[in-house]
Amino acid sequence: FKSPQTNIFWYDLVKGKIEFDGSLFDDLVIMKSNGTPTYSFACVVDDGSMEITHIIRGEDHISNTPKQLPLYDALGFKAPKFAHIPLILGEDRSRLSKRHGATSIREFKKAGYLPEAMINYLSLLGWSPGNNQELITLPEMVKKFSVKKIQTTNAVFDTKKMDWMNGEYIRGFDTAKLSDLFFATLEAAGKNVQPYDRDWRCRFAELYRKRVFLLHDLVIESAFFFEKDIVISDDGMEILKKDSRLAGLLDKYADELSGAAQFDHEYIESISRTFMEREGVSGKEFIHPARIAATGRTVSPGFFETLSLLGKETVVSRLKQAAEILKTSAQSGV
Repeated sequence: FKSPQTNIFWYDLVKGKIEFDGSLFDDLVIMKSNGTPTYSFACVVDDGSMEITHIIRGEDHISNTPKQLPLYDALGFKAPKFAHIPLILGEDRSRLSKRHGATSIREFKKAGYLPEAMINYLSLLGWSPGNNQELITLPEMVKKFSVKKIQTTNAVFDTKKMDWMNGEYIRGFDTAKLSDLFFATLEAAGKNVQPYDRDWRCRFAELYRKRVFLLHDLVIESAFFFEKDIVISDDGMEILKKDSRLAGLLDKYADELSGAAQFDHEYIESISRTFMEREGVSGKEFIHPARIAATGRTVSPGFFETLSLLGKETVVSRLKQAAEILKTSAQSGV
């Protein structure tokens, strides 16, 4: 196809007027030697025959447009309106590729991203509804979207920002929906969630509402709830071994909790404060080690709320077990 020797221009819906010198283009090959059409020729024929009115594509296709516009004219098709949108780059400002991490929707889903959050985040890469709004539903997007609001600069795929947005969606669910979501995730991960009733599940959901950004995090952080035997981390053991009084304190604390008339978190806190005052140990000195003994982790949700959900039998057993480990360690000098 003979390329025109004149200037070729169009008014892009995003970029404004774009112009090329047609004399700088070689004649366009429209059919390959094997008889199949080339990309540009096939695009024009498809667009024209389907009466496409608007083409929205990445700005890396700008160079194809001056080759295709003369073809529309030559074939008697009305050229569609073009909108060349900015590209999405990795955080290192290079084009997205596998080395930047997840590359498919399935991978993002497996990592624990919600569909609503993904749609929301992706919609804001290169577009804005205005007023610095960051959380937007799909119906709102449809209502507010305008090509005129598409930005002209490349967008950066910021994983931390997407994690934050996913967390905001998680925190926005009501307790019942959040509970269903959490326990579907835990069950899919192989956790035995059958013993837990609706009330327990809702309390658990509220305990983790503000702590979870990705559903995958929940599986890891809450594992101690669903495992009969826990393993105290190396960091945790180092903390427990720092205080020679701790084995005895954990033993006594287990006995204190064993005799508790009730096991809601308010009552646990009350008798725990009384216990610490009686033993002459501060909350700062005791609660963190006791947390490690009960959960195996150095970090967990609220201590008293966590104990209440674990249940008296489990908590007492774990405290006693940790006390025995410390006694054995002290005797062996390890």
